[in-house]
Amino acid sequence: LYMLCYNKHPFEDSAKLRILNANYTIPPGDAKYLDYHPLIRGCLQVNPDQRLTVSDLLERLAAISETRGINLREPLALEGKRIDSSTRPAPAMNNGPTNNGMDRTSSPSAHQIPPSPHKVPPPHPPPPSRPPPVHQPPPAVAPMSGGGGGVGGGGGSGLFSTIKGGAGGFFKGLKD
Repeated sequence: LYMLCYNKHPFEDSAKLRILNANYTIPPGDAKYLDYHPLIRGCLQVNPDQRLTVSDLLERLAAISETRGINLREPLALEGKRIDSSTRPAPAMNNGPTNNGMDRTSSPSAHQIPPSPHKVPPPHPPPPSRPPPVHQPPPAVAPMSGGGGGVGGGGGSGLFSTIKGGAGGFFKGLKD
């Protein structure tokens, strides 16, 4: 709740003593989240027996929503993040036409665009890397054969690790 309100961790330095002693500070002069201050204090009590229960939190949040006139059954109207994602493609498109006139500046922008395609190909290299693990399990079968059903687990783990690596590259490409 603290993180949602203030966009920072209540114990930014992660000092164990600060966490154990619940030594945190609510930003002074905060009027926007004044209703949530008791909830934050109730959740960050040193003694676990004194902390708010989930049902207490839900009851208090329902009371806050009633006083603020918020219907909890309506969908949320979130705004703001779409602007960030639309601003990134627009400069890339603007740089494309201007780069046609200047080939020297097109090189840096071209270098910025290929990292995403290079991140997409890592999922393609794993299929070629799959046949070598097929040849590698027979040597691994001898040590694994003592374990019995470990042979399937060994081959599967290689497959899952390549899928995991490819998915990581894919998500990095999406992020960029």
